[in-house]
Amino acid sequence: MSYSDEQIQELLEEKKIPASKLIPLPKLNPRRGHSVKDIYLTGVNGSKFILKLRKSSYNPLDFSAILILTDPTSNIQFRLRRYNGNSHTHTNKIEGNRIFNKFHIHHATERYQNIKADEDGYAEESDRFGSLEAAVLCMIKDCNIEHPNNDGQMEIWDAPQNLS
Repeated sequence: MSYSDEQIQELLEEKKIPASKLIPLPKLNPRRGHSVKDIYLTGVNGSKFILKLRKSSYNPLDFSAILILTDPTSNIQFRLRRYNGNSHTHTNKIEGNRIFNKFHIHHATERYQNIKADEDGYAEESDRFGSLEAAVLCMIKDCNIEHPNNDGQMEIWDAPQNLS
């Protein structure tokens, strides 16, 4: 799968309905030093998405929330956005700049696809989240994901800020 920046933006703007409640986060399943959970979402235009959650069992600042577009006719997945903790360094291959142990958001771009890099290889620092839960709240807002709780109202809490 390959997408232009315009197509990526359209996919991000497409309203997404999760198959299960997102907040509070569902129970993550332990797996080899991490806990994980996949949440399936359906776009109002028929697109299929997965929200993959991963959190280290040892370091609460080592986490990822990844929004993936899936092709139901194949096993191909396209990472649209990835919200990462601050437990590693990331280098943007084209720009050459490094993000040293800071919370950051990866963005799928046409430029990175054109050089055969990871589609979401470009990342920017962020101080909007400091936990997996807060990263999911940012993703809900940024990626047009519906987020009602059981009574149809939005839950709001003070998201932790950058802990570094």
